[in-house]
Amino acid sequence: MKRRGHVLTVILGLMIVAAMGCRQEPSEEKRSIEINGSSSLEPAILHWIKNYPNAAGSSIDWKDTGSNDAIQSLIRGETDVAASSRRMTSRERFRVQELRVAEATETIVALGAVAVLVHPSNPVDALDLAALAKIYSGQASSWSEFGGKDAEITIHGRDKSSGTRAFFQKTVLGVRPIADSMIDHEEHAAIVDAVAADPNAVGFGPLRRLEGVKVLKVGTADRAPVGANAETLKSGAYPLSRSLFLYSRSDVDSVVREFLSYVISPEGQAALGPLGLQPAH
Repeated sequence: MKRRGHVLTVILGLMIVAAMGCRQEPSEEKRSIEINGSSSLEPAILHWIKNYPNAAGSSIDWKDTGSNDAIQSLIRGETDVAASSRRMTSRERFRVQELRVAEATETIVALGAVAVLVHPSNPVDALDLAALAKIYSGQASSWSEFGGKDAEITIHGRDKSSGTRAFFQKTVLGVRPIADSMIDHEEHAAIVDAVAADPNAVGFGPLRRLEGVKVLKVGTADRAPVGANAETLKSGAYPLSRSLFLYSRSDVDSVVREFLSYVISPEGQAALGPLGLQPAH
């Protein structure tokens, strides 16, 4: 019996050792980077996500929510990065510091343009900011006032969650409100489709997905109209040129910082040209 007890002890010991050997250490959870924001940056962000070396093994989730909603998500701590086609306000920066106990960190990631779109049959080829202000405030109602046909202008634009709308309104109209007659759209593609289908329409949006529309030159009171291209965006000669931003918090971890470093690296910036944007770095 004594010998039998030794055998049982050995067997039990071997079973415990085997069980310990088979037990797997719990694997670390992947760090998921949450990015919300502007559709103006969506093509670039999708490219960056696809081509990011991702050495840390993290996953990256993107949601097209519009600039305004993305900034509010950053304030509430619901996203790691807010992609915005407008600059954060001082009030929004204060709210980040107040609620998240961290600074809002701004990274300029691209240069873009807000294009003014009309139907290809429209004889008007250029407008200045004053003319656009008249059209979008509702002060002007006929294309004949700008060298076009005697036809009522139908105006299209983005909805109120859009940073592109906020930029356009501030740059073109200043403190004046956009006319109630403007037809709001949630997506840039819907504006393009609407303008392409209506000879009397005008719209605005990023310089991409422009099938079936004509892009106008834009001028100012003291500058001749110019088109939106790499040279006029970099020089600022195009009046509706703008910077595009990624906002994060100053206390983000290394996973987010490494992704942002990739975005502004030569490799990350090289992809912007074919996407209707220009490098900011």
